[in-house]
Amino acid sequence: MINEYILNESDIITFHAYCDVQCTQDWINDMKKKNRPVVCTEYMARLANSKFLTHLPVFKQEKVWAINWGFVFGRTQTYYPWGS
Repeated sequence: MINEYILNESDIITFHAYCDVQCTQDWINDMKKKNRPVVCTEYMARLANSKFLTHLPVFKQEKVWAINWGFVFGRTQTYYPWGS
């Protein structure tokens, strides 16, 4: 109930999708039903079959913004794949 309220009242829809490209496409399709800008705020999880090569073309085709915050060599070590 709260999730539906949040989606209905949001100006911009954001979501995380740590999954393969078909799962991500399903998320996008669901989020776009609200007719608002959509941003995928995290998606990279190589061990979950989420990759730049597969996902970036979908984001471009669907006109969905995508953010990858862990693409740097830094203190939080987010450049390592999950489970490593």
